[in-house]
Amino acid sequence: MTGRIFLMAAFALLTTVVGLSAPSQRLATPPTVEAMMAEAGRAAALFSKQPSGKKIGIIEFPLPATGATELDEWPGGIRQKGAVLSSILSPLFRELNFSTPNPTPRIIDEDDCVAIWKNSDNVHICSFATPDSIDELRYILDDSSAVLLLLLPQFFLDPLSRESSKQFLASAEQVYMLEQLNMRGERLAGALPVRGLLYRSFPAQFQAGRRLDAGGYVTLASYSEKPSRGELEKVFLEDSKTRDGQLSMKEMLQKLVPRLD
Repeated sequence: MTGRIFLMAAFALLTTVVGLSAPSQRLATPPTVEAMMAEAGRAAALFSKQPSGKKIGIIEFPLPATGATELDEWPGGIRQKGAVLSSILSPLFRELNFSTPNPTPRIIDEDDCVAIWKNSDNVHICSFATPDSIDELRYILDDSSAVLLLLLPQFFLDPLSRESSKQFLASAEQVYMLEQLNMRGERLAGALPVRGLLYRSFPAQFQAGRRLDAGGYVTLASYSEKPSRGELEKVFLEDSKTRDGQLSMKEMLQKLVPRLD
């Protein structure tokens, strides 16, 4: 139960607007799920016009955990996620000039909720793409009139995936990302937990931000390419040595208890 509450609280914190008292340091994120999806749509629209000619974009964001239980964040599995995703896509469709806020998708794999939406500009959006759906996605891209293929909100490959699948994913660009980070800070009977996020809205850089105890996020580092987990761990640990190094034992222990504010 504690883990579920922490994740739900983290999403609420993730969507808090931060006052930009110091623009070079503070990091603002969309205040609502609707604003997040609209921002992702604008990023995708800009990506479709970039001169490199890339056609595959990835959009990652936290799905609001609707219908969670004390034991399971997603008791309905992928079908529950699919229903939640469908209910929040309207702002994305609007920004990408779909003719209706709730277009009917073409179902590729009902069991895995793989579906494709297409507008009159030949922009395609695919939900929950899997390695098994890559042949279908390649067929779409082989059409010279295809303007853009967006994959959302996640695309997972396992170590045994075909090399062609890995190459397909490698050819995509991270157009939009809003990812919660749980990092390690100063060590105390293990490691001090540090909450943060990795944020990018094309064409801006990736930004790693740390959640402050007083509220809001502070930018720790910016990257032209998506940073590895190892790179992020180093940045957050170094920041924690400075920011948390003077904490008392009592204050460090308090940080080990999840907060709901």
